[in-house]
Amino acid sequence: MSVPLATPSRDAIQAAIDRVSADRNAFELIHVSQPTWPFASEASQSSERAHIVILDSSFNPPHFAHEAMASSTFPPPLVSSDVDSQPPYSARLLLFSVRNIQKTPKAGDASPVQRLEMTLLLAARLAKSHALPGGVAVGILNEPTFVGKSRILHSHLSSPISPTASSSTSVPPAGRRIKLSFLIGSDTLTRFFQPSFYGGISGMNAASEEYFGMGSLLICGRRGEGKESRAVEQEVLDREEVRPWVEKGLVRMLESNQGGQEDISSTTIRTAIRDGDDAVLGGLIPEEIMAYIRREGLYTS
Repeated sequence: MSVPLATPSRDAIQAAIDRVSADRNAFELIHVSQPTWPFASEASQSSERAHIVILDSSFNPPHFAHEAMASSTFPPPLVSSDVDSQPPYSARLLLFSVRNIQKTPKAGDASPVQRLEMTLLLAARLAKSHALPGGVAVGILNEPTFVGKSRILHSHLSSPISPTASSSTSVPPAGRRIKLSFLIGSDTLTRFFQPSFYGGISGMNAASEEYFGMGSLLICGRRGEGKESRAVEQEVLDREEVRPWVEKGLVRMLESNQGGQEDISSTTIRTAIRDGDDAVLGGLIPEEIMAYIRREGLYTS
């Protein structure tokens, strides 16, 4: 897989979007902060095991809550466990799905290319202020489900060997094993463990087995500090089909002071831009991304 270090042109970004849109199994890196991403050095690629933390979002636009989640540290398990401890994050990936972006945007909306250009600005902030040994990357794919995204990323990043006849999960060779931690919100956690999305409990259990069996984790942001919000979170975590993954340390919750700013939303930001409410915007969005939005005339109508 090529590793584009230079900031890509608009034509290059659009070409990548077109390629990925045509292939459900495609994944492309738009930018990496260092040529060895997700490893710290060329020498470490054959011996180390990368642990990539992934923020999967529409980035419309990127804001401080995105940055807070993406820069959060790997949280401890929710319960004591006898399993081997997981390694800390070694690299970051800002992930954008091109699925369903072909619909005509409204006047003033950010195009997919513009969203990715803003995501590149967020990646630069992370590389500068929240550096990890393996760096940060921006990538795109064309798959709506976390199981599918995990499968595609493991396939592209881990140089997997052929799966066995009894398993659909690709297994990377020893020394090149990749762990993926997807950062999600509490609503997404609820949907991930919702049987109706899988055609029933057996389908959900099979999807969960595949997802976690590939070496992928779920890291969930807190809904809020209120008792009602925490009760909703705990109800999901205590479910019979969820609890085993919690006990294995494969489902974790961010600390309340990480990935916070839960009240920030892209909708709030777009409304504030449209209304010219600069006092609100100062606490919601990084300065360089706001400058880009003004320069491009986005979200004004």
